[in-house]
Amino acid sequence: MKKIVIIGLTSLLLVVGCGKKKEEEKDNKTNNEPTVDNPTNITDENMIKDQTVETLQFTNTGLVYDGNMTTLTSQVTNTSDQVVQLNTVMATINYKDEYDNDRVLEMEVYFGESLNPGETRSVYSTTDVDLRKSSNIEYRIMR
Repeated sequence: MKKIVIIGLTSLLLVVGCGKKKEEEKDNKTNNEPTVDNPTNITDENMIKDQTVETLQFTNTGLVYDGNMTTLTSQVTNTSDQVVQLNTVMATINYKDEYDNDRVLEMEVYFGESLNPGETRSVYSTTDVDLRKSSNIEYRIMR
């Protein structure tokens, strides 16, 4: 009878103890994934570097992934003494997908139809692509 009680208690202890550990591991995995409340800032130097394309200067670039969307933000300044009329500015982003395949994403960066001399505007663009493994961004003006 004593053996049955000891075996029963030991079995119960193993089952309860193991269940608790798995639950903690699951919570740790969940906390590491980006969410809207806990986004991941993409800080690779090639992604946030300042760039000048013709007379437009792109500064204070940031990329944030929230688990669903990546948001690109930047400040665009017209460094010329002329009004800049534009159709489109494209951001070409090199990244690796979830299988580590090299990919290229083209994002339109919209800041209006014109930019006055010395004027700076904030731009925001979003994509549903996870760009945490991005390696380079280049802007180009489409005319």
